[in-house]
Amino acid sequence: MTKVSSSEIPPPTAINASQGTEANEVIVRVDTPDTQSITRTNGTADRSAATILYMSYTPEFADAEVVGYTGSVLGGREATFVEDGFPFWGFANFLLDTKTRAPQFYFWAVTEISGSSRELSEPVGPVSGWASNRDETPTIYAPAPEPQGASLRAEVPENSTVGQGPLRAKANLPGTFTYDPEEGTRLPTGNYSIEITFTPSVSGYFPVTQTFDYTVTSSGVRWFGSSESTPEGWDFSNWLGLYFLDPDDDRWVYSYELGWLYTASTDEADMQIFSPRLGWFWTSEASYPYMFSLELFEWFYIDRSASNLSNEEGQRYFYFFDTDGLGNPTAGWYTGSQIQTLVED
Repeated sequence: MTKVSSSEIPPPTAINASQGTEANEVIVRVDTPDTQSITRTNGTADRSAATILYMSYTPEFADAEVVGYTGSVLGGREATFVEDGFPFWGFANFLLDTKTRAPQFYFWAVTEISGSSRELSEPVGPVSGWASNRDETPTIYAPAPEPQGASLRAEVPENSTVGQGPLRAKANLPGTFTYDPEEGTRLPTGNYSIEITFTPSVSGYFPVTQTFDYTVTSSGVRWFGSSESTPEGWDFSNWLGLYFLDPDDDRWVYSYELGWLYTASTDEADMQIFSPRLGWFWTSEASYPYMFSLELFEWFYIDRSASNLSNEEGQRYFYFFDTDGLGNPTAGWYTGSQIQTLVED
């Protein structure tokens, strides 16, 4: 098959953005080109065409990230694709929940042709858009907002690291953080005041500095309340289910449902837990299987059905709520591997 160079691929013919029906929604319409001369050979479709949507907080395409791909969920934002007319051209509507309340957004669209090779057209844009819920003042969230019904204190485990896990700040705008003590500092037991400065990366906003107080607690691990052993050698918690302790370090446990977990909590019914896949989260005997992500600032739960738990650990599904409009990802089902990518970003 002849490789089609990017210069031969027709770009989208138009792009525009408008306010959605909800305060945090933006609708982007992309008029798509006729691609049948590229995707069909002798009347048979042997390549596929798609429209990719990019978004940035600046008018520079180099700063843009993919946020929509003809109906897929990418970048934590849902993109709804609608095609009109013939099957090779029409338009794509992307409905985005902006989440971040920045004053303005910029969008570009690209045509993708894929088969034995993958080629992209030149981008069309930018077109600007905005959500009516944009904030006026930068705000830092650290520690995480207290979830309803949780005794989520400014208390973290021994050797927690500044800028990571429960000591990682979030904000209502895109930007960067600096910490004092500096990011990467491990904290022994004691009381600390951490000064956090947030510098927004969008124009029109100025840096803000806030101080947060923490108590770093020592170990003395107690896992999951009363438990009993099974004939297969597992321990069984009346709320977490099957697990076994690491014989060399009782701060680590392997959960049949969640995989490897770490905690330094001393209250087995109210725990801040680290998962290499899910990041730091809070849960309790009264709340589980509902958990609160200290990384993404949202409630979520695991599907405990036998069909889901029979999947490989990274392919088990979790449902995320969108309780405050600030978090990422948007509401919906995500695999453990997808959540790990979001936490690490």
